[in-house]
Amino acid sequence: MLLLSYNVQGEKLVLAANVPGQPDVYELPRHRIDFKLAKKFAKHFNAEFKIRDLLNSQTHWLYKTEGSEFEQLPNTTYKKYTSGTVYSLTIGYSF
Repeated sequence: MLLLSYNVQGEKLVLAANVPGQPDVYELPRHRIDFKLAKKFAKHFNAEFKIRDLLNSQTHWLYKTEGSEFEQLPNTTYKKYTSGTVYSLTIGYSF
């Protein structure tokens, strides 16, 4: 079995301000591609190779006040990071 999936996660609220006038923090949309190759062999064995987040796109959190649009200025960024691409190989036996 071969699987390739593409996902776009939309804008989402990550931190809600509980003080009037303070901005909320939102995560901007990002793109992700995952890959999976699975194979059964020798009657009881199976193997799986996976790659998660092949694009390793940056996660970007921005401040946003109610009713405003995002302005990508240096002072509106709350946090930026990349999670990395994860590779895994699994071999299983079923009886």
